[in-house]
Amino acid sequence: MAKEILILDIGVDSVRAGIFSPKKIEPIYLHTHPILRKNISSEREEIKSAISSLLTTANEKGFREFEKVLVAIPPDEISMRILSIPFKDRKKIQDILPFELSGLLPHDVKEMIVDAIPIGDGKVITVALEKARLRKYIEMLKEFGLDPYWLGSTIFSMGKLLNGANKGTAALVGNESFMVVSDGEPRFFKPLKEINELKTGLIYLESEGIHIDKVYSVEENIKDLKSLLPQIDIKNVSLPWNCPPDGAGLYALSLHLQKKMEGSINFRKGEFEYTRESNAIKKNLKFTGVLALIIIGLMMGNVYLKYKGLARDFIANRDALRGAYLELFPGETKVLDELYQLEAKVNKLKGDLEISSGGISILEIMKELSKTGGNSGDIRVKFNEVNIAEGRMTVRGETDSFEIANILKEKLIGENYFKDILLTDLKTRAGGGAAFSLSITLKK
Repeated sequence: MAKEILILDIGVDSVRAGIFSPKKIEPIYLHTHPILRKNISSEREEIKSAISSLLTTANEKGFREFEKVLVAIPPDEISMRILSIPFKDRKKIQDILPFELSGLLPHDVKEMIVDAIPIGDGKVITVALEKARLRKYIEMLKEFGLDPYWLGSTIFSMGKLLNGANKGTAALVGNESFMVVSDGEPRFFKPLKEINELKTGLIYLESEGIHIDKVYSVEENIKDLKSLLPQIDIKNVSLPWNCPPDGAGLYALSLHLQKKMEGSINFRKGEFEYTRESNAIKKNLKFTGVLALIIIGLMMGNVYLKYKGLARDFIANRDALRGAYLELFPGETKVLDELYQLEAKVNKLKGDLEISSGGISILEIMKELSKTGGNSGDIRVKFNEVNIAEGRMTVRGETDSFEIANILKEKLIGENYFKDILLTDLKTRAGGGAAFSLSITLKK
């Protein structure tokens, strides 16, 4: 279940707190605690006391942890300037702000967090907050266990209350700020300590040719505004769910939050950047990486075990094959690859088998040799050796002369089982007569 969102609006004379559901604009809880700013030294303690009281009340209602925390500070603590910068891209604007603001701020620009919002006509309104002041706010909030992902001012969100005024130029006057929009786009922002400061803003707008059609405000300010600006139409901004007038900033921020704070000013940047979510993502990535390594390790272990098992089976089978090979061929002393050598033996036996089982009878071959070379009137031959293998036959023998050996060859060619016959190694014997060899291709 998603946790709630806490919005704190620190004002000039009070601190307002609102607790919202992540899916609804309507608040779950609203409360205001007054503060008395007697002097600068008591200011911090007054704000801390107010926040402590608000969180205690929220705790009693069961709200102890929050998904997100947004904190708004008083707009009069922010330095604002209007500059002519012909860019609309905020990234480009931010890149040149340190140079444009040099010498224009109450402190050195390096000691300030700066940003800007385009307001049309090639102009921007720059905002700057002292780093020291921002640091104090963050440290104070951490004392309560709060780490805001957004820290800015409601002045830049008040225009969200004018969603119905998207045509013409309209102003919204709050208790602590004054802002103007033209056709829904921001044109001017000014902090207000009192209502009479509104006149200086109006004078500037008139000098820029910006004419305000309507002025909106909460009900409690309308009487003062009508007496101050009798010529301008003053309209009431109705706040929903019985929201008190000092809760307008909370409501505006809740509306802006639905738009993911798009276009707002967030001072949590640079060295003050909010890191809880990024740290959580890094932690999740680290956990995921460790989990992935564990899974890969288990997979590799499984593969290794399978490999070891297959290797054992291979060795056992090889040893069994070697033993069987040596039993079949006990005369073999050099066995390098028993499978290859066994295949060679089988191929040789197959060749021999083809001779003995392929329709050629060895007995018939021997009869043919005996009949052709038997002792007859013109031929007398003695066969000393006969070798038959792979469809060929080699015969060694002796006879009375070279001529008789040739006659034997011619006679054998006419027999049924012999295809090609070559007479080789024909030579004279020491005791007389001739020795010969016949290389014969057998018919299949």
